[in-house]
Amino acid sequence: MKNIRFCEAELAEGFWKKRYELNRDVSLACVRDRFEESGRMDALRFKYKTGDSLHFFYDSDVAKWIEAVAYLIEAGNDMHEYEEVIDALIDSMEKHRRSDGYLNSYFQQIEPENVFRDRDKHELYCAGHLMEAAIAYDRATGKGKFLRIVCDYADLIDRVFRQEKTAGFTTSGHPEIELALYKLYAYTGEKRYLLLSEYFVFERHKNVQPCRDFANNKYDQCEMSVYDLALAEGHAVRAVYLYTAMAQLAFERKDAALLEALKRLFADMKKKMYVTGGIGSASVGESFTIDYDLPNLTAYSESCAAIGLAFLCLEMQKFGLNDEYGDIIEKILYNAGLSPVSLDGKKFFYENPLEVRLKEIAKQTSVVSGSQPKLPIPERVELFWCSCCPPNLNRFYARLGDFIFGEEKDGLVVHQYIASACRGLQMETEYALDGKVRLCAAEYNFPYLYVRIPRWAKDFHVSGSAASSDFEKIGGYARIPVAKTFDVVLDFGIRPRFIYADPRVCDDVGRCALAYGPIVYAAESADNGNELNSLLVNTDLTPRAVLNEKYGLYDFCADGEREEIFKDELYSETRPKRSECTIRFIPYFAFANRGKTDMLVWIRHN
Repeated sequence: MKNIRFCEAELAEGFWKKRYELNRDVSLACVRDRFEESGRMDALRFKYKTGDSLHFFYDSDVAKWIEAVAYLIEAGNDMHEYEEVIDALIDSMEKHRRSDGYLNSYFQQIEPENVFRDRDKHELYCAGHLMEAAIAYDRATGKGKFLRIVCDYADLIDRVFRQEKTAGFTTSGHPEIELALYKLYAYTGEKRYLLLSEYFVFERHKNVQPCRDFANNKYDQCEMSVYDLALAEGHAVRAVYLYTAMAQLAFERKDAALLEALKRLFADMKKKMYVTGGIGSASVGESFTIDYDLPNLTAYSESCAAIGLAFLCLEMQKFGLNDEYGDIIEKILYNAGLSPVSLDGKKFFYENPLEVRLKEIAKQTSVVSGSQPKLPIPERVELFWCSCCPPNLNRFYARLGDFIFGEEKDGLVVHQYIASACRGLQMETEYALDGKVRLCAAEYNFPYLYVRIPRWAKDFHVSGSAASSDFEKIGGYARIPVAKTFDVVLDFGIRPRFIYADPRVCDDVGRCALAYGPIVYAAESADNGNELNSLLVNTDLTPRAVLNEKYGLYDFCADGEREEIFKDELYSETRPKRSECTIRFIPYFAFANRGKTDMLVWIRHN
């Protein structure tokens, strides 16, 4: 199946167009301003002076921001102010790169003697992000300079690593260049970039030492051949970036064994995925752990990991109709992919916990601040020391249209229900409000229309010019016969529902999460008072919807009870008294937008 690129999907008025515009008009500028202040932009201007801040991942941060701008340009947005900044950066890169094509602001200015000698200092990772940015910018503007620069760099990497084998290591410590090289091959047609991508993927397990002193070779997916991988282990972002390259190569090579490895990895990831679509539960190593280990309070769930998983699912969709990947993308879009950005678009989360208890912060009164237990921060910030997530979110939202449509040989495929238009097909929807979608066309050139049936939709109906009895289910999609002109309405029977976790997820035993369609909800102390763990929700009664004008979606009020706090004793043989109360839930992505407040996704139930 072919994925239809974002520039063919025109967003229409609605929730997602507003988020797209917020990213374009607010978030992009905020990230740029912070990158100017922190010296990230100056790194690629090669203005380093002793005492300045310059880290080995700065090039990748700026490259992702450039890539986001490029997508916006290609989609027809006027970004001339940013384009001038980017052109100046490209001129600087051309001027300061080495004569052999090498380009890395950190190693050239800080450690020139260690070029291609330190596997874990993100050298190839940064090169990969520069390649992705250059492809996007060349496609958007037609200016060839940036692309020529990265092609020269890629040629050098190919010579040093694949042909001469003179580098101090064999493959990247942080996967990224593998998927970027495949994109460079697909864009330029130059086969040596494909060969180099294959080399980095298939040689990954050979003759490597752990890249971190606290980790083994599972940490960066080097323990065994990619064909033998079965468990999602190690650094979550590194993992999904490598899996994406595996998916690209499996599709390119028609490699059934590589595809089987990916299917095994997805089966394992599903046992390590938060209800929000987040992955990577542990802060130590930003890593996957064992099955069902999904703590809420300490959930790492890095923003980049969710984004990387969504991009991986986009690659997996190419293998044919399988609603699993569209469902994961939807979960991320409305939850783990939205929660990292504040409602005003100016601040960001690196980690995305599923519970916040403010009293847990600095609770060890006899321990100095730097030695306190690691917990996610309770409020978003404008910049992190490691600020990979904000520009990654910039490019994620700029590519929003990539997730909506696909094409089979006999019909267009609707993966995500976002108000938009594509190739004469109009989609009108307030999907997350009423669970209905109208699809119509006046000049449609296929006999069928494919629409994903979300796994949460237990009561799916089709009406209009195709009756509900006319469709068949294929891979979780409805294959609807349509005429050249048609008007079809999909009704997914949206309703609030309570979700329960497998009892092996220890943190969630005796608890449930509220969801409405694709959106997971959370309770905050700003609405419900302190001690959220004293609340019990009544799952026998249907929560009541209340439209929140701030984000145009429903909050929910549910009936429940509150256990009274003991007054004079810590323990009692008497069951705590309970009083009836109303519990207000807001969309998970909207938490932490009203100052510091406790938050809970998984709540006790009656």
